[in-house]
Amino acid sequence: MYSPKKDFSKEFTRCIVTPLKAFGFKKHKSNNIIRLTSKNILQSINFQKSRWGGDLFYVNINVIPLQFLQQSFFGEGGIRIESLTQDLEKNGRSSFNFSHQVNARVSFADIRLSMKEKIIPWLDMLSTPQGILEFESDAHESQRNSIFPYYSYGRLFSKAVKAFLSLAMEEYSMAEQLLLEVGRNQKDDTSGEMVFVRDKQYDFLISMIQNKDFDSIKTLIDSNIEDSIHNLKLESIAKFTAAEALSLDDLATIFSKKRVLQQIPGKDGVDYHHMILNVHPGDLTAIYEQLKKDFEYPISWFGSNRIVVEINDDYCFYLCLNEEEYVLADSEEIAAKYKGNKSQEIIASSKTRIDFWGGDDSYRVLYINYYMLLLDSVKKLNNYIYWVKNNIFYDEI
Repeated sequence: MYSPKKDFSKEFTRCIVTPLKAFGFKKHKSNNIIRLTSKNILQSINFQKSRWGGDLFYVNINVIPLQFLQQSFFGEGGIRIESLTQDLEKNGRSSFNFSHQVNARVSFADIRLSMKEKIIPWLDMLSTPQGILEFESDAHESQRNSIFPYYSYGRLFSKAVKAFLSLAMEEYSMAEQLLLEVGRNQKDDTSGEMVFVRDKQYDFLISMIQNKDFDSIKTLIDSNIEDSIHNLKLESIAKFTAAEALSLDDLATIFSKKRVLQQIPGKDGVDYHHMILNVHPGDLTAIYEQLKKDFEYPISWFGSNRIVVEINDDYCFYLCLNEEEYVLADSEEIAAKYKGNKSQEIIASSKTRIDFWGGDDSYRVLYINYYMLLLDSVKKLNNYIYWVKNNIFYDEI
């Protein structure tokens, strides 16, 4: 007979703890799974039972840089996730039920899918100071939802924390600027208006930077890491080495035992090579969501700018966001040669595109139906799908 209180931990261990051991995680206290990266970033996945009673629980994801002195571990901090199921918009949810064994297993299955498709790739991205700072930069603003759709409220890391990460990377000018921006808005007693009041507790660090006392800064960072490990009782946690992990381009296969994706090929000489022009921020995410609705084959993110559609163990289609400087020159050349009815101005002004291609070792006759189904789906959102081989657009074939 299944008992929620008695058997929750068994299902938790079987469905979550055991699979995540391969990725450097281990159980910590009762309902936490943590790993410490080789770059001293603590990452935790917390399973929080509802304080209002009932057989519900929530999942919290936290990233804790130890370069910024940590006094204690609070597992329920961070971001509360929604589960990714096959259709995020319709089936996403923030709480999970373990009242019955079937409910518990369905909930844990949803969470495992979240781990595979978003959580582990996101945590791997934020496993180093550089990864955290890059994610927090404005350059990633347009891609934020495609990387981690649960992240929606402001910045994840404070300016003080980012300053200490910058110091760990020896980016001293960046750290100084961030420290100068640490503070809060408060009402001025005289004017009654809201004014920014800088927090001066880090003036000693600003002085070290300005005096180029970099040895003392390094000693401080090392001391913060050592003290944080002691305060959080992490001495027995082996550090997870990023070099031993799958790269972002391989993470779509996490938890999958039935297939290993082929190496991503180049684009030259491929029958199915197309360029999707007139692309705007977020278009790749929109295409991903459209393909998930229209196409039955596995569709995964490889990093933040590439989609892979798996037809079988040996063959994939790829859609990759291309923001290189040469894209505009290519677009101008395409517009100059083009004789059809589409806007040459729109074609020539395309600075960003999405490249679409199939495997180099494929035969067109084998995969033409899949190719047409995919591009028919993309065409619902964009009809500037340029066929490189024949200098026409897909809807003009």
